Amino acid sequence: MPHELIAIREVLLSADRYEGLRLYTMIFFHCQLFLRSAEGCPFRIEDILTSLVSVNPDNGDVNCMGVKIKGKADGSFVPLMIWRCTDVPELCLVSHLLLWLSVSGITSGYLFPKKKGSSDCFDFTTFNNQLKKLLSDVVGRDDGRVWGMHTLRKTGYLLAIWGKGELGQIMLSARHKTVESAKRYYGSAAAFLKMISLQKRSALLTVDYTWEAIHMSDHRELVALNENPIGGLPDLFRHVRIFVENLVAQRVLAPNKTRNIIALSQAILQARDQSIDAKIDNILALMQAKGFGDLTGQLVELLARKYALQGVQDRHAPDSADNNADQRRSARGRNRARPAVSSDKDSSGDAPANNNDAFNADAERGLHQSQPRAHVPIADNGRQAGGISDEQPRNDLEPEPRSGKRRRREAGDFDVADRDMSNIDTHAKLRTMRRIEIQCAGRAKNSFTPSMRTFYYNVLTPVLNCLRRHCNDDDDEFARRWGDQFAHTDFKKRRCPGSHPSNGCGWQG
Repeated sequence: MPHELIAIREVLLSADRYEGLRLYTMIFFHCQLFLRSAEGCPFRIEDILTSLVSVNPDNGDVNCMGVKIKGKADGSFVPLMIWRCTDVPELCLVSHLLLWLSVSGITSGYLFPKKKGSSDCFDFTTFNNQLKKLLSDVVGRDDGRVWGMHTLRKTGYLLAIWGKGELGQIMLSARHKTVESAKRYYGSAAAFLKMISLQKRSALLTVDYTWEAIHMSDHRELVALNENPIGGLPDLFRHVRIFVENLVAQRVLAPNKTRNIIALSQAILQARDQSIDAKIDNILALMQAKGFGDLTGQLVELLARKYALQGVQDRHAPDSADNNADQRRSARGRNRARPAVSSDKDSSGDAPANNNDAFNADAERGLHQSQPRAHVPIADNGRQAGGISDEQPRNDLEPEPRSGKRRRREAGDFDVADRDMSNIDTHAKLRTMRRIEIQCAGRAKNSFTPSMRTFYYNVLTPVLNCLRRHCNDDDDEFARRWGDQFAHTDFKKRRCPGSHPSNGCGWQG
C-alpha cells in the first residue's frame, strides 16, 4: 500500500546507513518499473539511457530519465521512463536514484552492488530474504500470506491505480504476456485500494497523486523531443552533484550534511514546498499571459486577505499550541522572555491603523515570488544515527496541573492497543515496537495520553535506539544481549537508555 511504502522509507532512512538507502531505492525501483524482485538486481549504470535524461535549464534539476529493462516476459531490452514526482516526494524515484548515486559514489557497473566497492550485484536471494523480513516487521500483516517475487510488481499496480492511471497504459507499462494476466493484477489491486480507503489510516489516499505511464511505443520520438538532454554519463554525475547543491541552495540541507542519508532524505521532503510555490508562480504567469491580468490581481488580493485573517485568528486563538506552551512555562515558574512573534497589536494593546494593509501586501508578494526557506537545523551525528530523538520536549513532560475536561484535552487521547506485550517473546516485541513507532510518526507528543507518553519515552525510544545503535539493527543480537523474554517496562532505567555512543548501554559483553 502507498502508506506502507512511506512507512518502510521512514524505517530504512531513519539511520545514516548505506544499506538502508540501498534497500529502499531497490524496493521502489522495482515497484515503479513493475519488476519482479529478481529483475532489477542486475541493472547496470550503463542501462541508463542518457539521451532520455531531461533537465530543467533554469536550475539543472533532473526532470526525467530513461532506462532499459529486460524482464521475464520481455524478448529484448525495453526502454522505460522514470518521471519526477513532486506530489508525494517520498515516492519520487528520480530523487531517490540521484540521492543513491550521490551517497554511493557509483559511476559504473551494477547500480546496486553487493557491498561498497564490490563488482558483484546484490543477489536476488538476499534481496528477497531482506524484503520478506522488512515487510513482516514493518507492515505487520502476519496472516500467513507469502511475500514473494511478485509483491513489488503488484505494488506498482496499486500506485498506478491510486494515481488514476488508465488500464491500457498500466498494462503496457507492466508488459504482461496476456490481457487476462493484466486484468487479474488490476482487479486485485483495485480491491485492495477500495478496502484501504475504508480504513481510518487512508488519509494518504486523499493526496492528489498522479501516476505517469512509463511505456514508450518508440523511444526515438521522445529523444527527438528532448530539448534539454545531457551529454552522457559523466554529465549525469554532474547533475547528481547539482541535485545536492540545489538542496543546499534552497536552505533545506546544511552544507556539512551532504553525505548524511538522514539529512538528505529529510531535505527531499522539505523541498516540496518550494515546488508548490513554483507551480503557483507558473499558473499566475499563464493567467496573465492569456489576458486575465485584472482578474488575477483581484484573486491574489482576496486570497492574501483570506490567509492573512486566518493567520491572525490562529495566533490569537485561546487554545493555540503557542498559548498553551506559554501558560505551562509560566506555571513552572520560568520567567523567560517569550519569543518574538508577529502581532496585530502594539505595546499599548491597540491595533495599528494600517496593519492589515501591510499584512496583505506581504502575503500578496508571497504568492508572487518563492522565498528561500529558513535554514532548518539538523541534529548532530550522534542523534541522527538512531532514528528516534533522545530529547523529551519539556512542555510535554510537565503539563500544567488542570482539572476536569481541560486536563484530558491537553494530555491528548492518542494511544495504541499493542502496548501490552507481557506475553510475547523478544522478537515479537521488537516487531510490535516498530509498528508502534510508525503509528507515532508525525504525531505531536502532546497528543499522546499520559501513559502512552511514558511508554514512548521510557520504553519505545530506548529499546529501538539500543537495537539500532548498539546491536546494528539486528534482532538476534538484541535477543542475545537481553534474552528471549526481556522485560521492557523498566528497560531505560535498569538496562539501557539507548544513548549514543554505546558507553551508556548497561549490557556487559
